[in-house]
Amino acid sequence: MIRKRYLLFLIITLSYQLSGQTGNISGKVTDSKTGEALPGVNIILKGTYYGAASDVSGNYLLRGINPGTYNMEVSFIGYKTVQFTSTVVEGGKTKQINVPLEESVLTLGQDVVIVGEKPLLDVEETQSKRTISKDEIDVAMLDNIHDIVTQQAGVVKSDNEIHIRGGRSYENAFLLDGVSVQDPLAGTGFGLQLSANAIEEVDVITGGYNAEFGQATSGVVNVRT
Repeated sequence: MIRKRYLLFLIITLSYQLSGQTGNISGKVTDSKTGEALPGVNIILKGTYYGAASDVSGNYLLRGINPGTYNMEVSFIGYKTVQFTSTVVEGGKTKQINVPLEESVLTLGQDVVIVGEKPLLDVEETQSKRTISKDEIDVAMLDNIHDIVTQQAGVVKSDNEIHIRGGRSYENAFLLDGVSVQDPLAGTGFGLQLSANAIEEVDVITGGYNAEFGQATSGVVNVRT
């Protein structure tokens, strides 16, 4: 009986010690084409203060991480940013993640490569946004941009005008590949006749949009071809 109690005590003590331990993430960052080590690469766990930079050999170490699930981001000028989602850190263990980075053409935007599953909810996203992919458009057999937009929550079509969350039609912003395409005569709606077959993706933003869409006071429809 005493022996069983002693074993139980050891198990509980060991479990407590393990739960109180922190974990680490380590690895090496290289060029995906040449295999050369990349020094000075930024590695962070998004939404936390954990971060590090790769050394001259491309090696990095994030230490003292509380056990849990994190999204790790690796970024470097001239290369595509890589995000590792749902990265699990266990107490007392070091997780190995080697990162090959792919060169990126310098653009105004930022190329991001997601490794893992896209989270159902991005806690850092302030916008109320619905993204409709080309596959969804094809399955729904929609003909034009108006049909696509009016299928979304908070959007109503009345007298051939689109109203988002009760706002007036002229309070919406319509963009095609980042360029405004408001109707030049009426100042409302999508000023181009664009077939659904030409559309790659549509963002319908119904609230909380960024300053870049400052001209809109009701909603934003951003079409990418």
